Amino acid sequence: MVSNFEILLRGEGLSRIGRIKTKHGDIITPTLLPVINPKVSLITPKDIKKLGFDAIITNSYIIYRDQALKEIALNKGIHNLLGFHGPIMTDSGTFQSYVYGNIHVTNLEIVKFQHDIGVDIGTILDVFTLPDDPYDVVKRKIEDTISRAKESLKFKEGIMLSYPIQGGIYTDLREYAAREGKHLNFDLYPIGGVVPLMESQRYVELVRIIIHSKIGLGPSKPVHLFGCGHPLLFPIAVLLGIDLFDSASYAKYARDNRILTPTGTLKLENIEEFTYPSPYIDDYTPKELLKMDPKERERLLSLHNLYVVSYEIRRVREAVRRGELWELVEMRARAHPKLLSALRVLKEYVHYLEKFEPISLERAFFYTSPESLNRPSVYRLRRRLLERFRGKYNKITIIDVKSKPYMDHVRKVPKGCDVFVRSIFGPVPLLWDIVYPIAQSEEPEIWDPELERFVKSAEEEVCARFQCAPLDDLVSIDVVYSEIDRLKAIADYQFGPPAGEILFRGNISIERSKTTGRVRMIYKNSLPILFLRPNDGLYTLKYPGGYLLHRLLPEPKMYVIVTRDSAEYNAKGKNVFAKFVVDADKNIRPGDEVLVVSEDGDLVAVGSSRLSATELIELESGLAVKVKDFKENYKDLEKILDLGED
Repeated sequence: MVSNFEILLRGEGLSRIGRIKTKHGDIITPTLLPVINPKVSLITPKDIKKLGFDAIITNSYIIYRDQALKEIALNKGIHNLLGFHGPIMTDSGTFQSYVYGNIHVTNLEIVKFQHDIGVDIGTILDVFTLPDDPYDVVKRKIEDTISRAKESLKFKEGIMLSYPIQGGIYTDLREYAAREGKHLNFDLYPIGGVVPLMESQRYVELVRIIIHSKIGLGPSKPVHLFGCGHPLLFPIAVLLGIDLFDSASYAKYARDNRILTPTGTLKLENIEEFTYPSPYIDDYTPKELLKMDPKERERLLSLHNLYVVSYEIRRVREAVRRGELWELVEMRARAHPKLLSALRVLKEYVHYLEKFEPISLERAFFYTSPESLNRPSVYRLRRRLLERFRGKYNKITIIDVKSKPYMDHVRKVPKGCDVFVRSIFGPVPLLWDIVYPIAQSEEPEIWDPELERFVKSAEEEVCARFQCAPLDDLVSIDVVYSEIDRLKAIADYQFGPPAGEILFRGNISIERSKTTGRVRMIYKNSLPILFLRPNDGLYTLKYPGGYLLHRLLPEPKMYVIVTRDSAEYNAKGKNVFAKFVVDADKNIRPGDEVLVVSEDGDLVAVGSSRLSATELIELESGLAVKVKDFKENYKDLEKILDLGED
């Protein structure tokens, strides 16, 4: 089955840079589709392209009901009707039914019409669910939508189709609607019925709806947040896996003499000076715009509003690429108290979000607010401490160290104790001091009360798990820990115990950086097994190291199982693509080092997973594993086999 969607880059949370392939070109996501009124629009296709939008959305029902527009669309196609030759998506009239009541078209009629006028992405006529609809009413509407979806499948040939996920405010029904729609294999899944929530700033409910829709749908399809066009919501929505937005608000605000900013809207009458740069209004004062011809003012304000939307979409995409999205979300949440409440709700879902959070980021962890402590990377670190740390001794002590990496600044420690360091993440093992995000973090010099409480609670948790000892009988750090102890501990953190013992027993040699003297390549029996990365303090696996883990590490083993045909190429160094993945270890996170294994159980390569476990299994296209080392690099297989006999 050919998929029209692929993930190009995984970001924090559920965020991703993706690509939707259509007949009229690719749509790079996340992005917004400007709503174009087919009857009248002050914005031209040239304007749309200049502002950086590659696709638009319009309403097929409006065209269907206007005889003149309908004839042009049927005879010349929707792209010629609108004068836009990029991807065009159409809505079906569902929102009009919410605003105006009944509409005069059936589901099959409007889906067939969208097919006949050549849209790139059409939408079924779903049944709108209201926030105050009772549970049984919402359930009935969902069943009606599912029935309509099934009858629409006959028109999928030639166009892509959208299945809107309805469900009101009931999270279990959102999951149900998403799961049922997933089985029908539509191309795009808008989350519908949320405009009333956004209009009344019910952001907590909005966030829950998005998350539960994603849980039901899974990660394999693009998701569209219907009617969302305000930049304030872009960061948190993208963090939760939204790929597409749309809105006519840019034009509605312009008609009402309102301008968009990244954090709100402002009426011209209430502004003395513009504080947000814009090529469309920089040459005017608010008073000059108010005196302008109404149509010209409306056009300039529409262009400005779209410019702000375009700028903020680009900003969010770049935050995804740079590993700065959590910071942007936390910053934007300060713009509105109800959005801050929505951010705080994410703590309830941290276990789910952690499954998709990259194992490390190129950018350091910046503590920007108490909400930073709710990020999945913090949750993962605390959980791995309790599950994966294997101390050298039977008790621990907790010390304060001001500079990083901590090991470089510790001279004496208590004898016979594993050493932990007090940090913003709570006590962390000194042996993990270079691991992301421990070394790669920045925090304020003055801790806020919430951070103090978090650290105290984490310390109590650690002391309940390990026996804490006082700071006495000090000896040199070299007496307590060797360099190999640190390298073993990092392996346990990354791969799970007893990886450290497996990898570091026997004839080990180390190659160091010529500039810093720090460990880089690690060899066993003169064969490379690991490369210690300087940016995140984690390992890149070499094939012999992968062989050791494949042979000796208990389940789970970070497997990515591929088809026999794929395995043949992966053994020669070719990357793994999602459509060839048969199965994967459920513990794999984006960025994890993985073992690429054939269906016959043969280790053919090692590499870095670009996806989470669920994505590896469910996605049908795109890069899955970047192969770093492979079987054919090592011709002397007998020598490799000897590694497993130590």
